[in-house]
Amino acid sequence: MVEITITKRRRVEPTQACSNFAPDSSAHYPLGCLYSSLAYKQTPECLSSDSQGAFVITSPQPNPASIDVITGDVFLTESTKTTVYKTPMRIVEQYHQKHIITHVKWHQNGTFLATADEIGKIAVWNLEGSVDRWSLTYEIDLHQPLAALIWLRSERSHTGSEEIRKDRVLGPRNPYGQLGFVAVTVYGEISVHYQRNGEIFSTFSTMLPKSGRREIGRPDMGCFGMALSGLDAWQRISHASMVFDKDGTICLATYYSSVQPKYVQLYKISVNFPIKGCQEAIICQTITKLRLSLPLLENLAKEISDPDYAVTQILLSHKNNNLQLSVGLGKKTVDTFDAYFGRWQLRRVGQAHNITSSKISHTDRQELSCIQGFAIKGRFITSISSTNNGAIALGLSDGSTHLEYRTKGDFSLLKITPDTKENDKSCGPGFWEVTNPQPFKEKCSDTILTIKFSPHETHMLYLFSSGKLGIARVTEEYTTVESMKNAICVIEQMLKLSLLNNTDKLDLTTELVRLGKVPEHKDTPERVVLETLVAYETYCNQGDIRVFSFERKKEILEIPVKRSEEWCPTQMGNAFGLAMSTFRIMPEKRIQYKNLSKAIQLPVILECFVASCTSERSVVSDILGEN
Repeated sequence: MVEITITKRRRVEPTQACSNFAPDSSAHYPLGCLYSSLAYKQTPECLSSDSQGAFVITSPQPNPASIDVITGDVFLTESTKTTVYKTPMRIVEQYHQKHIITHVKWHQNGTFLATADEIGKIAVWNLEGSVDRWSLTYEIDLHQPLAALIWLRSERSHTGSEEIRKDRVLGPRNPYGQLGFVAVTVYGEISVHYQRNGEIFSTFSTMLPKSGRREIGRPDMGCFGMALSGLDAWQRISHASMVFDKDGTICLATYYSSVQPKYVQLYKISVNFPIKGCQEAIICQTITKLRLSLPLLENLAKEISDPDYAVTQILLSHKNNNLQLSVGLGKKTVDTFDAYFGRWQLRRVGQAHNITSSKISHTDRQELSCIQGFAIKGRFITSISSTNNGAIALGLSDGSTHLEYRTKGDFSLLKITPDTKENDKSCGPGFWEVTNPQPFKEKCSDTILTIKFSPHETHMLYLFSSGKLGIARVTEEYTTVESMKNAICVIEQMLKLSLLNNTDKLDLTTELVRLGKVPEHKDTPERVVLETLVAYETYCNQGDIRVFSFERKKEILEIPVKRSEEWCPTQMGNAFGLAMSTFRIMPEKRIQYKNLSKAIQLPVILECFVASCTSERSVVSDILGEN
């Protein structure tokens, strides 16, 4: 675990990296206060990760308000020379002043960052080359706190476990610019904000069906003004989650802690942008309702219908192309806490017929079917997160983190389900304990606030309520020939995808180096990097993406390659970056790393020299013997 508490650059030593205690300057609320806060409203999103390996972290209360960017060798947790950098975002702190930042969301390209605070102010920031240089691209004040926020997809990415292909863009796409996002407020207002031209943005909005609305559209009144005037005593969304469905629509799950009987409502949202005379529109349809009180729709555990159990977390995720809803419930007794985790899957159960005066329409009738549930004694759920493949990660009030096992066939490096039953301290069946409980002060646990994953999901990052940041490796142990073979294939394919998608590769290279420490695979890292670079060079010269396919790679590589004189700077930077990031952290490759660094600098030095000469370029080239 890496602990980051400084405001500038710091080298983390092994003793500090394994520390179990936060600094004396940090603080957090007691467990009873944290539980009451989670039961009333969802926890702020204080940690966000991007595809370029940078992480934005905001300090949780009652610590002083701050927001910082974490960069550097974050995933080298097993190294003795781990260096991380913490850069304060002063411009963002000044914009939100002392208000609590409730949402922090990186855009998919890792260049733009959206922040939202407790009074409804949203800002989009542009990263200008360095983490200490930011500019404000867009801002708006919704005068209402946010319940959920999601970026619209703008670019197609490469994906595939055996055959690489370009994935389709899920969800609505902004036809006018790169940026666009959907925001849902606690009063049920859905608004779409999209870039029209440069810094010009447009927006349109609607209300959720059957949502309580009473004078909330007044632009001169914020959330505190509504509370003082009595307008806030209406339905407020306490917990919400949004994801893209497999058909491109946006799915939204909402829960109202103040409404009885308890239920989670599931919506489907479609967005139509104004194109060719058509007006903008937000179409919101109710899919189904998950009732958490008697009478239950299914024969579920008694904890779900117990009125003393309160919802603390909800999350929408995808697994095997199916939409799933995860719910965490908690109960407070005299001197302890109990919890229950349940997971439901959306499935089709028939057709619904809608009869109007003009036509009869048929729609699929869907419901949430329970697929898993277990009780957790002595602690409650404080965070729920999910991987791209749908593996659930849980953070508990005792400071421990738990992750679901990877099932066979999933394309990832997560720890796979063991053949024999392991005797561990996992919170439930199908999970394993990633980190142990973390004490804070005076035998008080430091609870988990947020959980995120590295770009290729080899490491898990978790934020404590005290503001301490932890990092843990979540990949399997390479103890068998089968696990070795699977890891090599997955790492090689992920490296190719990272070159095509231009994403950070540090978490993959650290895993590759760890694999190379096995005596039988000492030369594996260099071989995997070489094969990846050869395939990438072939792709850059031929433009045929099939060279990355395992089945057709040999066939494609036999085609004569029309080599270009030199790669373009972007292609060269990606390829050399992969080689350098791998050789830099391998002790036996220090010489190759230094030589490669000097080789990359030579063309730059040559260009600078030629540009400084007063003679014609052809004359200088003849003198240098380039022709």
